[in-house]
Amino acid sequence: MPTIQPLSHKKMEKILTFLTRAGAKPKTEFRRGFTTSIDENKIYIFEDGCRLVVIQREKLLYPFLETIGCVDIDGWVEVDRGAAEAVLRGADLMAPGITSHDNLVKDKLVLIRFQGTPIAIGLALLNQSDIGEKGKIVKNLHYKGDKLWRTVRSL
Repeated sequence: MPTIQPLSHKKMEKILTFLTRAGAKPKTEFRRGFTTSIDENKIYIFEDGCRLVVIQREKLLYPFLETIGCVDIDGWVEVDRGAAEAVLRGADLMAPGITSHDNLVKDKLVLIRFQGTPIAIGLALLNQSDIGEKGKIVKNLHYKGDKLWRTVRSL
């Protein structure tokens, strides 16, 4: 079991500000925070009526899929069954698998949904106006069932 340590309020604010700039706005002000490490990832846990888990991989911060109810992410893409199956195996999202989308901004976080249910979190590689019929649209960062998802759920 990883060691969990408290976060200072200054560090909490810095992480939450960075997360907001990435496109995920916390729905509440968090008063308690903790940190731990899993493999090459830093994990931040924020609690105050809502439990938000934030993953840091290299310089990128994004919410853990199971705790996205604590944040608002404006950008989203809805995918067909074939794309959903590929994304749930770790593939990046290609244009042909997208059935609808909204608020995609390059280098911002995006929810990948299948039948309205979030299945992954990704990073938009293009602005919404630049999406065509071919090519990679979203880099898959974290998906339901990945190794990190299984490990973090046990915390």
